[in-house]
Amino acid sequence: MIPSTIVDLVNQLIKKTQNNELDWSYDHENSSIFLELPQSNLTVNLRYRFDEVYECGIFFINFNLNKVDYYFDAKEGYDDEYFILKNLYDLAQSSHFQKSFSAIKI
Repeated sequence: MIPSTIVDLVNQLIKKTQNNELDWSYDHENSSIFLELPQSNLTVNLRYRFDEVYECGIFFINFNLNKVDYYFDAKEGYDDEYFILKNLYDLAQSSHFQKSFSAIKI
């Protein structure tokens, strides 16, 4: 379970990502997205992996605020917050793609 204050922060990140206000980096080899907000002394790293023990997907989110790390995770089928993190992951990944794709004329 992810604390409600963290869920609120993730929802703010979702909204700002939808509004193209955030510039995420995507690492396809590690299935992770990364955001650095120097003005807030905040970095966010969200990573996905399949857990063979639980036989489900897990999102791991790490916030580094003022050089202090905070770690949270959500398991598919176990934690309601899984879908909130999945939404952020998908939006952040596609926001990077949309910027690259917008230059293509069809």
